[in-house]
Amino acid sequence: MVPPWWGIGVILVVGTALVWFGWWSDRRRNQRAAAALREPPVRPIPGLVATDAPAYVTEDDLQLAPAASPSSLPSPVPHPPDDAPSLPGGVPDAAFLTGGRAAADHPLVLVTDTALTTDRRLLPALVHARRDQRPLVLVAPAFSDAALGTLRANHATGRVQTIPVILAERTTLRRAVALTGGRLVPGEDLDSGWLPAECWGTCATWLADDETSWVVLEG
Repeated sequence: MVPPWWGIGVILVVGTALVWFGWWSDRRRNQRAAAALREPPVRPIPGLVATDAPAYVTEDDLQLAPAASPSSLPSPVPHPPDDAPSLPGGVPDAAFLTGGRAAADHPLVLVTDTALTTDRRLLPALVHARRDQRPLVLVAPAFSDAALGTLRANHATGRVQTIPVILAERTTLRRAVALTGGRLVPGEDLDSGWLPAECWGTCATWLADDETSWVVLEG
């Protein structure tokens, strides 16, 4: 009887297809595992309910948002008192300045040692400030263009008056915490949305230009 040589070809084709499929499946599984390690899991932000979501906007939403009322921004911005402690860091975007300076009375102050790069890291702070109807001072080593865009949109529409401040050195970040209270917030807490009451500082007034900030203390 003639051996079925065609069967050997079929076996080779099927075997090759199975090997390729196994390699492709394993590669997809490894890619998904690597992506999960790079990105924090998306979890609900503690204290944030669905009705809080519209409390912030992005620059793409500006055409749908009302313009800020003139009374929502400080005018004129006062000069810093001679005895006010200063910090060697200012506002990275002129959109937050009025006449070259920015001012926030009795703000919520959040100081972090992590660059603010995503809306998820900004959202808990914006929600807190919007809910409490208070200005927001965000102090960080760096801000991405996207993060500044979101802060600009909320500032321009009057939703949350914001002063972003860049302090690059860890010693100056700790000094900002010492002047305003609260604590230095790590990136892990920002990613998880964990911002309890002890994270927040405040002061009588925060003043800043593009190079320097001044902290007017309570009392």
